[in-house]
Amino acid sequence: MALVVEDGSGVPGAVSFIDVDYVRSYASARGRTIPEASPEGDTKIEQAAIVAMDYIGTLETRLKGQRTYDIQSTPFPRMYVTVANIRQPYDAIPEDIRKAQAELTLATLDGFDLMPTLDGAEVKREKVGPIETEYATGSARGAGPVVARAFALLQPFYAIVALRTSRA
Repeated sequence: MALVVEDGSGVPGAVSFIDVDYVRSYASARGRTIPEASPEGDTKIEQAAIVAMDYIGTLETRLKGQRTYDIQSTPFPRMYVTVANIRQPYDAIPEDIRKAQAELTLATLDGFDLMPTLDGAEVKREKVGPIETEYATGSARGAGPVVARAFALLQPFYAIVALRTSRA
C-alpha cells in the first residue's frame, strides 16, 4: 500500500500530508524508534499516518480559512490562513502541519489511540478483596492521549473565536 500524499495541489484521494520517508526522518532526528524499513514496517507506518490524518480531519471545523480546492480530500491546503502575521500559501501544506501529523503518527505507533471509544466510566476506587469497584461518571479523563508537540504545532492554525460581552 502506498500513501496518496497531498502536496498542496488538491490531490484527489489523498490520505496523508507525509510519506514513510518523512516519518522515518522525523523520528530519527528526534531519537524515536519506529518499525524497521521493510514492507511490514512501512505498512505499519502508513497505517499510523492514516490514523493521524483521520484525527487531524476531525479538527477541520476549528481551523482558520477554508479549503483551497473543491476536490481535495484533506483539510489542507487552505486559503485565508495567517499564522504569526504571515499569510500561509494557499497551495502548500505548512511544515508545522506535516510535523503535527508525524507526531500523531509516532503516538499511534507507540500504541496510543487518538480517538478511543469511551464508555463514560472511569474507575474511581478499586478494592481487591472482597472485590469492590466504584466508577466515576462524567469524567473528562481518558479522552485520548495528550500529544503536546502535535497540539502545539496545530494550535496556531485554529481559528480564534472572540466572545462578546455586553455591558449593562
